[in-house]
Parts: sequence; structure tokens; C-alpha cells
Amino acid sequence: MKNLKKVEYLPLTVLAFGILGLALRRLLYAFAVDEKNLLVSGHPLETALWAVVLAGVAVIVLFVRKLDGSNAYEDNFGPSAVAALGHFLMGYSILMLVLLDEPGMPGRIGTVWQVMGFVTAPALVWAGFCRLKGKKPFFLIHGLTSVFLLLHVVTHYQHWSGNPQLQDYVFDLFAAVMLMLFSYYAAAFEAGMGKRRMQLATGLLALLLCGVSLSGTEFPGLYVSGSVWAAADLCRLMPKPKPRESEGTDEAS
Repeated sequence: MKNLKKVEYLPLTVLAFGILGLALRRLLYAFAVDEKNLLVSGHPLETALWAVVLAGVAVIVLFVRKLDGSNAYEDNFGPSAVAALGHFLMGYSILMLVLLDEPGMPGRIGTVWQVMGFVTAPALVWAGFCRLKGKKPFFLIHGLTSVFLLLHVVTHYQHWSGNPQLQDYVFDLFAAVMLMLFSYYAAAFEAGMGKRRMQLATGLLALLLCGVSLSGTEFPGLYVSGSVWAAADLCRLMPKPKPRESEGTDEAS
């Protein structure tokens, strides 16, 4: 298909949608707030924001559904300095998050969130070195990252949901969930249960939503690092060509 020849531009296209969404959110808070500094419901800029986000999601779905191919790890991942950088940044941002940010929920679950962060950060750095050398990381590394991000959602949801601006916590929530799922599907690849389309879809959605979430979020470092990691560690955009079994048969005959 001709449109598959342009699939290498898909991450850049999704990034453009994310940046446009971020710009619209900035404009919303500059020109579409009332005397209480709350967003005016139904403002044209708000409509434009949701249109851009939905258009970005549609582009991801339409392209990814056509990107069939091998689900084997070695067919989708090779040595990559860019992927290694994404892991390093994500590990650093998680470490800074648990060092500098108070747990969103007091008690045991907040403590578990912090402990998981201290374990996940160096694990991601190790996974980065594995990606740099072209080695498959141990699947529990990305499994731990997925659990940490799940705890991040759980411990901060109560605080997010108290925000009178619905879109603020919705975008934060969706971005964190997509990063969590992206990490889960990375672990699945490393455990021999990879799903190529799901890894691509969740990574691109994380890229889109992390970009949009950067306006007004409490976690800019996490979402900047997450967007770099999601874009850098996608499996192959173009499916690896399958060897034609008939070639050997033709030569033998």
C-alpha cells in the first residue's frame, strides 16, 4: 500500500498533534476563563482542542491497524541509542519524582509507590544499556515500570479528580494510563507474548497524550521523558519482510 511507505512519518505526525493540542490548551487558559479562572464551557478553543485530540487518535488507529507483521522480539527491536536515551530519561524522571514529590495517597500504598520508584528507576537504566547493545531486557523490568505507573495513577487519582477543571485531570490520567500500557506491552514482547499493533498503538497514544498533558500538569518531567521513551522504543514501523518459503522450493526443483 502506498500509504504504508509514509509510515515512518507517523511518530512525527502524532507529535505534531500533541504539540497543537498543547498550544490550544495554553490558549484556552489565556483567553477562555471566567472571573473564577475556570474554563468557559463550550468555547470554540475547547471544541478545537478535542477535535485535534480525536483526530490524532483516529490517525493512530487508521495507520496502526494496517501495520501487521511478526510479533517476535528480534524482528521488531535492534540496537538503538535513541531507545537507550528514552529509557535513561524515563528512569531519571521516575527517580526525581519519588525523591521530590509527596505520595498522592498517604499510608502503605504511598510508601509502596515510592519503593517501586526507587526500584524501577535503576531497572530502566539497565534496560537502556540492553537496548543500546541490542540485547533483550528481562521482561520484569518493564513489568515493574508498568506496576509503578499503575500505582502512580491510583495514588494521585483522588487529587486529580478534585480538580474543578475536568480536562486537566483527564489528560493527566490518560497519559499515565497509556504509558503504563506501553510498558506492559514492552514486557509482553520480552516475555515472548508480543502484540505488535498494541505496542505501537499504546506508544503513539502515550506520545500524543503526554504532549497535550504538558499544559498545567504537576509532572512535566514524567511526561516529557515518557513521550521521548514512547517515540524512541516503538517496534518496527514497517513490518520485517517474511522470507518466501517458495524460493527454496523453486531452486530445488
